[in-house]
Formats: sequence, C-alpha cells, structure tokens
Amino acid sequence: MEKRKKIREIEEYIDSLLDDNGVIHIENKAERLLIDALKIIKGDFDYIEPADGVIAIPRPKNVPNYNMHKLFEYCDEKGIKPMDLTREERKQFIIKDK
Repeated sequence: MEKRKKIREIEEYIDSLLDDNGVIHIENKAERLLIDALKIIKGDFDYIEPADGVIAIPRPKNVPNYNMHKLFEYCDEKGIKPMDLTREERKQFIIKDK
C-alpha cells in the first residue's frame, strides 16, 4: 500500500510539471530521473532486470561517458575529490563513442 501511495505522489508531482498543452517542462536532472524511475516502476520502460536486482537508467546521449577507474586514480594521486576536478581535467577521462 505504501508503494502505491508513493507512486501516486510521484505521478501528482509529474502532473504539476505539465503545461496547458500537456508538455512536461523538466527543470533539472532529478526531475528527468524521477520520470524515468516512474516509467520503470509502472512497466512503461524497456529494461531487463539483472539477477542482483540493481536497475540503472541509461545515460542521455548528450552526456559524456567517463573512464571512472582512471578518473578516481587521478584524484587519489592528486589528493582531490572528483567534484573538485576542473572541466579541462575531466575531459581527459571522456570515453569517445564509436
């Protein structure tokens, strides 16, 4: 019952993002993830649930893919946190799409 209540709350929030023409205006990434999560919960999203039960939402096509292993190694060597990297420092870890 609690799950259904939460789903309804999410649906009501998403409805509040609709304009008069029925278009959703997404203000931030959190809202996009919330909509995608609701699609998964309701079965409106194509995905395969892995054996361990962990579900990941695919990254948008315009978001770069990073080599996280090398990025974290670099941060450890420099003694900094990943969030403290400059844009130029992050660029070296982008994995080019084929």
